[in-house]
Formats: sequence, C-alpha cells, structure tokens
Amino acid sequence: MRFYGILILSFFIFPFIYAEEITWLSNLEKISIAKKLKYLEDKKGNINYKEISSPEFLSQFKQSDSDILNFGFTKSIYWLNFTFDNPTQEKLILEIAHACLPICEFYYKNDSGRVVKQIAGYNIPVKERVKAHHFQAFNLPPGKRNYYVRLLSNTHPLPVVIYKESAYDIKNYKQRLTYGIYMGIMLFVIITNLFFFFSLKNRIYLFYAIVVFIYSCYALIVLDGIILYLIPNIDLMFWYLTVPTIGVAVQTIYCVYFLEVYKYVPNHYKVVRYIIVYFFIYIFFRFTLPLEAALSINTMHALLSFFIMGYLGFVTGKKGNKMGYYFSSAYIIYFLLVLTEAIYIQTGKPGYLFGMSHVALATMIEALILFFLLSKRTEWEKSREEKEKLDVQVKLMDSLKENEKIIKHQNTLLEEEVNKRTENLNELNEELKEAIATKDKFFSIIAHDLKSPFNALIGLSEILINDYEEHSEKDKMRYIQMIKHGLVSSHDLLENLLIWSKSQGNKIKFSPSTFTINEVIKESCFILEELYTKKDIEVQKDLQKEISVYADKNMLLTIVRNLLSNAIKFTPQKGRIYINAENINHAGGIKISVSDTGVGMNEEQISKLFTLSTNVTTVGTNSEKGSGLGLLICKEFVEKHNGNIGVESTPGEGSTFYFTLPK
Repeated sequence: MRFYGILILSFFIFPFIYAEEITWLSNLEKISIAKKLKYLEDKKGNINYKEISSPEFLSQFKQSDSDILNFGFTKSIYWLNFTFDNPTQEKLILEIAHACLPICEFYYKNDSGRVVKQIAGYNIPVKERVKAHHFQAFNLPPGKRNYYVRLLSNTHPLPVVIYKESAYDIKNYKQRLTYGIYMGIMLFVIITNLFFFFSLKNRIYLFYAIVVFIYSCYALIVLDGIILYLIPNIDLMFWYLTVPTIGVAVQTIYCVYFLEVYKYVPNHYKVVRYIIVYFFIYIFFRFTLPLEAALSINTMHALLSFFIMGYLGFVTGKKGNKMGYYFSSAYIIYFLLVLTEAIYIQTGKPGYLFGMSHVALATMIEALILFFLLSKRTEWEKSREEKEKLDVQVKLMDSLKENEKIIKHQNTLLEEEVNKRTENLNELNEELKEAIATKDKFFSIIAHDLKSPFNALIGLSEILINDYEEHSEKDKMRYIQMIKHGLVSSHDLLENLLIWSKSQGNKIKFSPSTFTINEVIKESCFILEELYTKKDIEVQKDLQKEISVYADKNMLLTIVRNLLSNAIKFTPQKGRIYINAENINHAGGIKISVSDTGVGMNEEQISKLFTLSTNVTTVGTNSEKGSGLGLLICKEFVEKHNGNIGVESTPGEGSTFYFTLPK
C-alpha cells in the first residue's frame, strides 16, 4: 500500500516539481538556460545523485529568476536541475562558463536507465575532460531527459549555455584567438618596458613591466582560467585569492611612484604609505582567514585601491602634475568596464567579447593607456628638463646683467656705508668705554660684597678653630649661624651674578608657554618659606582665580622670587608681605605686585634701582646683604616679555614692587 501511495503521489507531483522543459530547435546556434533551471543548496555537501533525484528533494528546488547564476561567496554545494528535449540528432554541448570551479559533476540517465556521470572542475586536467576546455563543458545526448549538475561556486557568476557543437567549436577558436592577441599585446608591453629599463636604467619601466605581468596573471588565472592550458594541475583557487592581494599592493605602489605623490602631495603620501604596508601585511594574513571572508576583503581592497589611485591622480593633477588627470581618467575607463562586468553579472548583458571578460578587456586597455602615459611622462620630463635648462641660462644671463648694475650701485652705497659706519664706530667706542667703566665699577662692588662676608667667614672660622674650647656652646652656635648666614648671602649673590652674566651673553633661551600665575607665586613662596618663617613674616596672597599668562615660566619664577626675597630682606620681624595678581582690563594685560611693611626708600634710593650704580649694596633688617643685581635681572626679564617694572615706596612704611605683562 505504501508503494502505491508513493507511485500515485509521484504521478501527480512530478509534473510540477521538475524544472521548466527546454526544447532545442534545429535553427538554433545556442541557448541560455540559466533562467529556466532550478537550484538547491547543499550546505553540508553530503547529498548524492540518488537522493537529490528523489521526490523528497525535488520539491525543495527553487526556480532561477536570473539570466546568469550567482550564488555569492559560499562553501555550499549547489545542485542544478533542468529538463531538456533534443528532438534532433545534432551534437550539443552544455557549458558552465567559469574556470574556477573545483567541483563540477554532470548527471543523467541514458536510454537503458543507467546513470551517466561526467566530471569536470579545475582539478581535472583539461585534456582529460569530456570537452578539452578551461570552462566546464559536457555532452548532451539526443532525446528528452532530466539533467543534474553538482558544483561548488564561491567566485564569479555562472552563465549556463547549450551550444550546437559546431558553434561551440567556432566560439572556442575565436576565444583562443582573442586570448592569443591579448597575451601577445601584454607580452609586447612587458618586453618593451624591460628593454627600456635595461637601456635607460630607469626603474619605473621595470616596475611597470611587473604591473603588466600581474595584470596578465589576473586575466589568465582569476578572471578566465586560461592558465589551465599551460599548467594543468595548478591550484586555481589558491592563485584566485593570491594574485589580487599582490596586485592591489603593487599597483598602488606604482601609482605613488609614477605620480611622484611624495613630491606633489606629501601629506597624502604619508597616509598612503601606511595603507600600502597594510596591503602587504594582508598578503600573509589572508591565509588565516576563511575563504568567504578572504574573497569579500579582496573585493573591498580592490575598490579601495582603485579609489586611491583615481584620487591621487586628481590631487596631483591639481598640484601641477600633468600625468595626474590622465592617470585618473585611465582608471575611470577601468571602472566603467568593471561596472559593465557588474551589470553582466546581474543581467547577462552585454556579453563577453569573444569569450574574454569585461575586466580582462579592462586590464588590457589599462595596460596600453598606462604604457602610453609612461612614454608621455618620459617625453614631458625630457622637455621639462630642456625648458628648465633654457630657463636657467636665461636667468643666468639676466642675473649677470643685474649683478653688473648691483655692483655699481653697491660701490656707491658702500662708500656711503663706510662713512656711516665710521661715525657709528666712533659712537660705539664711546658707549663701549662707558659700559666698560660701568661694569668695572659694578665688579668692584661685587668683589667688595664678596670680600666682606668671606673675611667675616674666615675670622669666625679662625675663632672657632683657635679658641674652640674657650667658648660656650651658645657662642659656638651663634658663630655657626653667622657663618651660615654669610654663606647664604654669598650664594644668593653668586647665583644672581651667574643668571645676569648668562642674560648678558644671550645664553638664556626665551621659551614661552601658557600657565597660571598662581603656580609661579605658590612655587616662589614655597622656595622662600624658611626665610620669611624665620623672621615671623606673614605673607598674604590676593590672587584672582586662575589667571593664565603666556610667558617663559623660568624667567617669571626668577622675577617673583627676587622681588619676594627683597621684600623679606627689608621687612622687620613680624612684618607683612602682600602678593597681588590681577587682570588690567583697560590695558589688556596682567599686573603682579609684591608689597611689604619694611623700611621703604626715598627718591634718591629709588632712582638708583634697576641700574649698575656705585652705591648698589644695601642692608636688610637683619643685616642681610644685597647688591641690587637681582632687580637688574628682573628688569631685563620683564623687558624680554615686552612688559614694564616699577616701584612705589615711602620711607618707614614699606615698598611695592610691581611688573606688568601683556596678556
């Protein structure tokens, strides 16, 4: 009963689940059947012919809706099914027009009911196939039959066409002739460029020969698989993935080198260098990726490379490189042919020219255009060099004439300049004499200020050495403190002298940066905290919130530290010091002031500040020595900032030193 049920079910179902019947007419040369067949995806790849031809699987086939099959990047096995009637006795050929199919098997039952299996795929040498062709081709017997094709397609779309054998042979002859011409042209370009390389010693010709060789490999291996005639057992899928990864990197380098991107758009060159390095790294990293991922990334890299080359051609053209726009136009043509290939993939039209893909045609046109541009580049470089030589000669003659005029004019000016400089030298001699005299006075004061504390230090140390046991511990401590006081005073004097001498020799670099005044004042107070704490002086800071300034921080620290040190020196025990920083809105600047409740100064004393005076030395409230050198350094550093420094003072009430900086 079960058998009869299946038989009855098959009787009603089979007419509907078989693919649309295709009939051959005697007046036909060929017929595309991609839209008339059905397909089924076998994800695990374990379904055999017996199973696929059963009712269970026949009902799962889907009708094709495209003139050309395209299963995308996948590892799945696909089964094709179609019913074909050949009422004539003509010999017919079924062709699946793609070389890079590792698996392609053809099944049908002959008149005696026996299963016939024909095997193709790039793993089968061309000479051992049913039809010796790099595409997959099978014989179709006369009569009406149901056919199955088992294939693995993870690359290009698949045209499925039935040919009359005579038309098929003519098509093959034209296809081979076309490829022969194609390879002849490419070989001619390669040999010509190698000849130019060896004769002219210009590496760009060798580079271009390599690019054209890769283009040729791209057509022979990746697009059309013609390489199978030359190397029967080649792993076509390995090279299908490898050639484009190498080609993308090499053609991008050639573009950068050919257009001299480093010269015309150096900023773009820096970016493209990293992209090229990435392309080369990917050549090796690609082996770790799944097949589908590698195929997708290869496509994205190709699009990225073409965009980069077209863009670099455009930007170098804008910068004056004649070749830029031509180079960019060449890749526009390439892009249009690639677009034509994409349209063909979706619609099956326009067809290939003598069986050569649109992209293969694009590589040939691209090679010829770039070859022409390379010859024009050499021609333009030669004419440019000649023009540059001529321009140099003209400029040299003009320069010689101009030099004659200049020499005459310079002689006149020189005489006038000599007279002026003689007068200036006389004036400078007077100023120099005055400066030397002033500095002599200054150094005599410095020598005196150093001599006095050192004499005191020597005397105190002799007292301690000679009469150490005779003095009390209190006296010894007092002498030691006096020695320390003298050393600190001498150290401060020497430090200021060193800073001043460096500033006079322009050895202190002016290095401005942005920071807050608060930082400088706090740091200065921290450095001098021991001094004002020892005298029990109260230091008050009135700072507006975060006043920023653009200045040399080290110079500003020296200024504030010197002003604060002077205030401490001339402020008595338990006195007060005020530090103030504020924005001067009306002047658009910043004012910093240090005020004290110290001894103050009269007009005569104020007039001698900030100068090399014979009466520089001053004494603080605790007999601290001062030479006035610190104020002189402050004045020079403030003026380096285009600021001003000044003082306001009343005898017995205190002094206020202030300086301003542009904001």
